[in-house]
Amino acid sequence: MHHSPRHNRWVGIGFATLAVRLLAEPEFKGADPADWKLPSEPFTLREDGGLAAVRENCLLCHSTEYISTQPPLKRTQWEAEVTKMRVKFAAPIPTNAVPGLVDYLVRNYGTTNR
Repeated sequence: MHHSPRHNRWVGIGFATLAVRLLAEPEFKGADPADWKLPSEPFTLREDGGLAAVRENCLLCHSTEYISTQPPLKRTQWEAEVTKMRVKFAAPIPTNAVPGLVDYLVRNYGTTNR
């Protein structure tokens, strides 16, 4: 399911509002966010030369599970997906990172068909 940037913005605002309200509760006052424990990620991405770029650019919004469970896509399809993330969803992916991201995704989660 794809959501519009407007929907994503409202979801983000909702989570931020919830966090502020929780921190205002007496049991959370003085809680150090550095002590918060997030759930562990149950899936791992395949180790490969481009994994660092994927961690820096894709995991800002996507879980490892979301990436690793995509159907195998052709290179042109992965290029379109990364472009969509940058253009439609304003993902802060530098232009020079795109080829490395696409290469990693094709090698590890793609199909050899063009």
